Amino acid sequence: MRAPQRSERETQGSASQYPHKKIIDEVYGYIKSYEDGTIERPPFPGGYSPACPDFLNGIASKDVVIDVRTRLWARLFLPECVASSQRRAPIVLHFHGGGLCTGSAAAASFHRFCSTMAILSESIWVSVDYRLAPEYRLPAAYDDGFTAFTWLCAQSDIHASPVPRSVVASMAHQEEESQNPSYGHDNNWHVPVGEQDGNMNNMQVASDAWLCSYGDFSNCFLSGESSGGAIVHYLTMKLCRMEYSSIKIRGLILIHGAFLVEGCYDMTVLNPRFERNPDTYRWLCLPMGAPGDHPLVNPLHSEAPSFQGISWPPSFVAVADRDRFYDSTLRYVEVMKQYGHVAEFDVTNGEPHCFYLFRPRSEEAKSFYKRIASFIVRHSQRWCGNSLL
Repeated sequence: MRAPQRSERETQGSASQYPHKKIIDEVYGYIKSYEDGTIERPPFPGGYSPACPDFLNGIASKDVVIDVRTRLWARLFLPECVASSQRRAPIVLHFHGGGLCTGSAAAASFHRFCSTMAILSESIWVSVDYRLAPEYRLPAAYDDGFTAFTWLCAQSDIHASPVPRSVVASMAHQEEESQNPSYGHDNNWHVPVGEQDGNMNNMQVASDAWLCSYGDFSNCFLSGESSGGAIVHYLTMKLCRMEYSSIKIRGLILIHGAFLVEGCYDMTVLNPRFERNPDTYRWLCLPMGAPGDHPLVNPLHSEAPSFQGISWPPSFVAVADRDRFYDSTLRYVEVMKQYGHVAEFDVTNGEPHCFYLFRPRSEEAKSFYKRIASFIVRHSQRWCGNSLL
């Protein structure tokens, strides 16, 4: 049973594999949700790219398993310039966009973006393929973000120790809770930070040769685009309230973040087909029965973790002025700065949401890539003295 705030409707949209079934939610060209619970995802726009462990056009990539229980994996991107250098490279843990309902680290657009950014910033990128809603509703994606981070910490521990050992690497909640979250009145389940650390389990983590041979674990960044930016926000909120020493986060990269701040995402969009996308994604990813204005998707909600009293890393917060999330992002940065945190607010004029993924060779996209790379380089320069020896 879906949230009572929502009215049933027939969705007019793209051709369906199931013409006789009733569509109750659709993001045009990306996902359909049917009345009987069937989920249909057409191939992601642009198709998919296989990993290539050999250097091709200056970059190598490979897929690694993070958690076999949840099928969580990541695609690593190693620039040839890093492999041939005598200094260790920054590590960027990245989360792709797609409304928490679509997309993959293997999607060609995300693969191309990470490849480009790894080369320009001379860093190792780790693109996480997390579980998607509505099959796995929030906080599953946030839990996977934390699992990926603890896996990265485990790689640091292995690198620092001559003998690989068992490390703590698990989700913030039990796997069963992530798959079947319930909406209750205790107001605790929806806070993805702080309280659930006691539920972690031990698991064995194998050493990754690329990270341990070339990566600088004292020089890490968290990055995310669109809904991936939301994962970065909630993950950082959790980490700011924890103690960890395996790696050091030098900065955050929040690209066109899908922050559903109530009343702040009413910008006119270029294509009317996409007008309802934020609302549709919200209903698909929130726990069943949850209200629409919710701390899991609104980082400025009164019940969401606050920026107050924490040490927040320097942030590169980007948005386009034709992005429906422009107002939300502007408000997000204002609140961040109110609490004394450092944020570079980057605005691309005349462009829509995540334009760089769809026009990667445009001059606007190339300029944007360089600004992201500059942020990584500037905030890692003072820490880049670690040699491979």
